[in-house]
Amino acid sequence: MRHPNTRHIISCAALIIAAAIITLLVRTASAQPSNSQSAFTVDDLLNAVNVSVADLSDDGRWVAVTVSSLNDRIGIDNRRFGDPTYIAPSLGEVWIIDTQTAKTQKLFQDKRQVRGLKWSPDASRLALLVLKGDQFEPVLWDRAANKFVNVSVPQSKQVADNGDLVWSADGTQLILALHNVEWQKKVQERFKYETGGPVVVHSSKEPFLAWDDLRRMSALRSLVAYDIRSGQARELLPEIKLNSYELSQDGSFITYQEDITKKISSRCFRQREARHEPSSNQPRD
Repeated sequence: MRHPNTRHIISCAALIIAAAIITLLVRTASAQPSNSQSAFTVDDLLNAVNVSVADLSDDGRWVAVTVSSLNDRIGIDNRRFGDPTYIAPSLGEVWIIDTQTAKTQKLFQDKRQVRGLKWSPDASRLALLVLKGDQFEPVLWDRAANKFVNVSVPQSKQVADNGDLVWSADGTQLILALHNVEWQKKVQERFKYETGGPVVVHSSKEPFLAWDDLRRMSALRSLVAYDIRSGQARELLPEIKLNSYELSQDGSFITYQEDITKKISSRCFRQREARHEPSSNQPRD
């Protein structure tokens, strides 16, 4: 096993190389011949790019980065602020960099809205969420074949965009957080009630403040494990108010935190574990 300090040094070096390569690519692409300096304009501000390292492979060789500008975020509907179902526009380019050879590759030909990029342990695949319509969908990019594979989820579910993509240690399974398909409709109806009418009535007897209760609805998620080889997903956790989750190093169980708060005056959380084996996936204290 590689020493943690060595791993840290490799990671830092890889990130520096990736940033330098992308910066050079961006400058080259945006460079325009000019004999005189022009004044700094609003367009210059909007077109200034931001380079972010989305994920680095465990061996430090492969880097996934995103490149975006303020222009790519134009169109935000501020009237939807506080709506857990609203996904604000945030397009960008996705680049894959080989830090050993400095070769680069665009993941998509056009700009896409993505999040949650995560390399598999052996860096053979990249998992990510890609916005399609008004929802994110999970996909896998096969690095060697240079092709995408859609990750299928149960028909009654949709991917939760506030969940992390987690690989099993052997790279054969991908853990996903999901919402029930009825979740989006219920949340949108609740948001419309809070914002649509001239008068909104609430009582001090309600267990939560209205906007706090609305925000808490985004935690209502279930967990599934997607098998890379079979293409099938199985449920690990039923739908609960899931605050966080972590797969054990050997992949045998998941530690998760459930919000069991009954009213705003006292916040309560319960730490639990769920077995990860197909034969035993029921929660246990």
